Order: sequence, then C-alpha cells, then structure tokens
Amino acid sequence: MSTGVRCEFVTDARGIQIEMVGSVDSSPVDVEVDGVRAIRQQILEGSNLFELTLPEGEHLVAIWWPQFGMTSVGLFSLSDASSVRSNGEQRPRWLSYGSSITQCRTADGPSETWPALVARKNAWDLTCLGFGSECHLDDVVARHLRDTKGEMISLCIGINIYGAASLSRRTLGPRLVGFIDRIRERQPTIPIAVISPIFSGTRESTPNNVGLTLDGVRGVVVHAVQALQSSGDDATHLIDGRDLFSLEDDPKLMPDGLHPNQEGYALMAERIAPRLRAVYDAALAG
Repeated sequence: MSTGVRCEFVTDARGIQIEMVGSVDSSPVDVEVDGVRAIRQQILEGSNLFELTLPEGEHLVAIWWPQFGMTSVGLFSLSDASSVRSNGEQRPRWLSYGSSITQCRTADGPSETWPALVARKNAWDLTCLGFGSECHLDDVVARHLRDTKGEMISLCIGINIYGAASLSRRTLGPRLVGFIDRIRERQPTIPIAVISPIFSGTRESTPNNVGLTLDGVRGVVVHAVQALQSSGDDATHLIDGRDLFSLEDDPKLMPDGLHPNQEGYALMAERIAPRLRAVYDAALAG
C-alpha cells in the first residue's frame, strides 16, 4: 500500500501510459497537472492500462498512487517528450505517522486524504506513514523517523492501541516518551505534533481488554507530552484530536463510527492544517 506516495516530474510530453496490476480493493490513481487534478482512474483487479493526454507545453505532473490495496506498476512511458526532469521545488518535509485514519482508505482518492490536503495547503512535502491497524509506537518506526531528515513530524496516537489493547495505562506513557526520545537522538529540535485520538463514539467510555477507554488513552497521551515538555522538550506539542473531529460533528461524516468519509477528512484537514502550521512556524521563530 502506497499512501502518500507520488511521482512528480516536469515534462513537455503529450501523453502518459502506465501499466498497473491492482487488487480487488485498490484505491484509484490521481494525476495532477500543474496542481489541478486532471483525472482520477479507478484501478481494477488484475491488469490495467492507464493513458492520459497532456496539454501542449511544459507542465508539472504529479501521479498519486493508490492509498489502499496492493498495486504494482509496470511499464511507465511518456509519448512525444523532448524533456523530462525532476521537480526542483524544495518544500519542507513533513513526516506523518498514524493509523488507518492517517492512511485514509475511505477518502475518494489519494490526493484527497487529510495528509495530502494539509500538505497542499501548507506547501509541504508529504511522507505519509499511515499504517492501518498497525500504529503501536513500534521502535522500528521511531528509528525510521529518527533517521529520515525532515522539518516537521506529526504522530496520531491512540486508536490502534485502544483497539488492540496493545499497551496499558502503565505502559503507554513510557512507550510514547521513549518513542519521541528515540527521534530526538538525531533530530533534537525538529517540531513534533502529537495528536491524540479523534472522537470515536462508544469507544470513548468503553474499556478495552486492558481496562482503557479511548478517553483514558487520550489522557495518558496528554500526560506523556506534558512530561516531555516539563523535562525541557519545548519542540514537542499536543493537539487534541477532539478539536479535529468531535461529538458535535455530524455522525454522517463518520459512517462506520471510526473512519471519516471524504467530507469528514476534508473537515479534519481544514482544522488541522493551521494547527500544524503554527507548530512549524513556532519552531522557525525559535
């Protein structure tokens, strides 16, 4: 699964042809030309041939690969091209870690996940680490974030830990502190926004197999961030997930009671973009 992965280049080609193999649940491919979506191509199970005619002249092309499903890319060709070069634009790199709510399977397309919308709004270069059901503060992810140069990190923490009961009230706080300390080994000043769980219906007050409610998970996350801040880490910040999606929001925006739909993700992006921008700008200001 390739959430957030895209291919960007500048070309004067008149056409693009891509051979792909999709799975039964593959999300579509989005292609943007000069920042505007030109086509959204559904990917079917098995072999697919994708073709797009480009307007005359030189254009910036961004191909967003499916955010869900197993999709492989075969032959990738450009027709009538005299020039192809990488996009030389330098944007701040944002590393976004989270669960399926960050992966955004239920978004209409890969360019409209909430991380993609935020990256476009804030002019950031997105690296999305949205792992469906697998956001458990694993050390391999902490080491990857530590070793990947960036200018901004966000961590959406809690919903998978609650659902799988993978950490308890005793172990969640230390694990989160240790996760961030691992990142700080090589990126001591990078701004980190820790985002607690968004609102999620009955999970808020229903204990899981280790006795934690989702609201209890949120409380442990808050306490861990406060502990880091009190020990001198002024580059780690807290964003309350309920400010992004709350009890007051229309339940139709979260049809399954867990994952927002496209309208819900757009609302999340609208709310979180300025909050993340404020964290980033505060770090720049010193």
